[in-house]
Amino acid sequence: PTLRLSGINARETDGSCRSGDPCPSPEAKWDDARDFLVGLVGTPTGGKSKHGHILVNGPTMDCLSVGGAGGDRTGAWCVSPKGGDLSCAMVESGLAAKWAKFWQGHVCQN
Repeated sequence: PTLRLSGINARETDGSCRSGDPCPSPEAKWDDARDFLVGLVGTPTGGKSKHGHILVNGPTMDCLSVGGAGGDRTGAWCVSPKGGDLSCAMVESGLAAKWAKFWQGHVCQN
């Protein structure tokens, strides 16, 4: 399955946010969020998945699944040896907004 980082929301590819979902500032562009996340995880391989996601080569991450996140995705808290707690890093960068409904008391790990 595909992972969706738990507890956060970023802008859609068209720059919008879905009604009722938390939304980062207008300056937080989706492609900046994508590129920042790629850097937290590893190095781009130059390829893309069948869904258009950037393929990344990096160290093995530790992820804890919290269940389904729609479609074939699972929500997960992930820690990368390179970038630390990915959800926390995305919120701290301002490129994603904390989603209280799904954050549920998560404590950031380094």
